[in-house]
Amino acid sequence: MTALEALAATLRQRHDGVSTELSVLPSGAIFLDVRRNNRAWVLDYSPTHDQFGIDELDDQEGFTTSYRYTASQLAEAAQILTDLVTGVTPSSGKAADD
Repeated sequence: MTALEALAATLRQRHDGVSTELSVLPSGAIFLDVRRNNRAWVLDYSPTHDQFGIDELDDQEGFTTSYRYTASQLAEAAQILTDLVTGVTPSSGKAADD
Protein backbone atom coordinates (compact mmCIF):
# COMPACT_ATOMS: atom_id res chain seq x y z
CA MET A 1 0.00 0.00 0.00
CA THR A 2 1.36 3.41 -0.95
CA ALA A 3 1.40 6.33 1.45
CA LEU A 4 -1.50 7.98 -0.39
CA GLU A 5 -3.52 4.76 -0.35
CA ALA A 6 -2.90 4.61 3.40
CA LEU A 7 -4.01 8.23 3.80
CA ALA A 8 -7.20 7.52 1.85
CA ALA A 9 -7.91 4.44 3.98
CA THR A 10 -7.29 6.36 7.20
CA LEU A 11 -9.67 9.14 6.18
CA ARG A 12 -12.39 6.59 5.34
CA GLN A 13 -11.88 4.68 8.61
CA ARG A 14 -11.69 7.65 10.98
CA HIS A 15 -14.36 9.94 9.54
CA ASP A 16 -17.95 8.94 8.85
CA GLY A 17 -19.22 9.45 5.34
CA VAL A 18 -15.83 9.88 3.66
CA SER A 19 -15.27 8.44 0.19
CA THR A 20 -12.00 8.66 -1.71
CA GLU A 21 -10.72 8.13 -5.22
CA LEU A 22 -7.02 7.91 -6.04
CA SER A 23 -5.84 8.53 -9.62
CA VAL A 24 -2.26 8.08 -10.80
CA LEU A 25 -1.46 9.43 -14.24
CA PRO A 26 1.29 8.14 -16.54
CA SER A 27 3.12 11.46 -16.04
CA GLY A 28 3.49 10.67 -12.33
CA ALA A 29 0.85 13.20 -11.29
CA ILE A 30 -1.41 11.94 -8.52
CA PHE A 31 -4.88 13.09 -7.49
CA LEU A 32 -6.61 12.07 -4.28
CA ASP A 33 -10.25 13.16 -4.34
CA VAL A 34 -12.09 13.14 -1.01
CA ARG A 35 -15.84 13.61 -0.53
CA ARG A 36 -17.82 14.03 2.67
CA ASN A 37 -21.24 15.54 3.39
CA ASN A 38 -21.71 16.99 -0.11
CA ARG A 39 -18.27 18.63 0.00
CA ALA A 40 -15.16 17.75 -2.02
CA TRP A 41 -11.41 18.25 -1.61
CA VAL A 42 -8.43 17.35 -3.73
CA LEU A 43 -4.81 16.63 -2.92
CA ASP A 44 -2.67 16.78 -6.05
CA TYR A 45 0.99 15.85 -6.51
CA SER A 46 2.79 17.48 -9.42
CA PRO A 47 6.05 15.78 -10.40
CA THR A 48 6.92 18.81 -12.55
CA HIS A 49 6.94 21.05 -9.47
CA ASP A 50 7.69 18.29 -6.92
CA GLN A 51 4.93 19.79 -4.79
CA PHE A 52 1.49 18.98 -3.40
CA GLY A 53 -1.55 21.19 -3.87
CA ILE A 54 -4.55 20.91 -1.55
CA ASP A 55 -7.89 22.66 -1.81
CA GLU A 56 -11.64 22.37 -1.39
CA LEU A 57 -13.76 22.36 -4.51
CA ASP A 58 -17.14 24.01 -4.62
CA ASP A 59 -20.09 23.91 -7.00
CA GLN A 60 -18.88 26.99 -8.84
CA GLU A 61 -15.40 25.62 -9.56
CA GLY A 62 -14.02 23.23 -12.08
CA PHE A 63 -10.43 22.13 -12.33
CA THR A 64 -8.12 25.06 -11.71
CA THR A 65 -4.38 25.57 -11.97
CA SER A 66 -3.84 26.83 -8.44
CA TYR A 67 -4.51 25.56 -4.94
CA ARG A 68 -5.23 27.37 -1.69
CA TYR A 69 -2.55 25.33 0.14
CA THR A 70 0.74 23.87 -1.04
CA ALA A 71 3.26 21.61 0.66
CA SER A 72 6.58 20.12 -0.31
CA GLN A 73 6.22 17.00 1.86
CA LEU A 74 3.46 14.37 1.87
CA ALA A 75 3.11 14.41 5.67
CA GLU A 76 2.38 18.13 5.64
CA ALA A 77 -0.02 17.79 2.68
CA ALA A 78 -1.82 14.92 4.44
CA GLN A 79 -2.28 17.02 7.59
CA ILE A 80 -3.66 19.95 5.61
CA LEU A 81 -6.13 17.66 3.81
CA THR A 82 -7.19 16.02 7.07
CA ASP A 83 -7.69 19.43 8.68
CA LEU A 84 -9.87 20.59 5.78
CA VAL A 85 -11.98 17.41 5.78
CA THR A 86 -12.56 17.70 9.53
CA GLY A 87 -13.38 21.42 9.44
CA VAL A 88 -10.16 22.70 10.99
CA THR A 89 -8.28 25.65 9.50
CA PRO A 90 -4.87 24.25 8.51
CA SER A 91 -2.04 25.62 10.59
CA SER A 92 0.67 24.47 8.22
CA GLY A 93 1.27 24.67 4.51
CA LYS A 94 1.63 27.72 2.38
CA ALA A 95 -1.64 29.43 1.66
CA ALA A 96 -1.80 30.86 -1.86
CA ASP A 97 -2.30 34.39 -0.54
CA ASP A 98 0.82 34.23 1.67
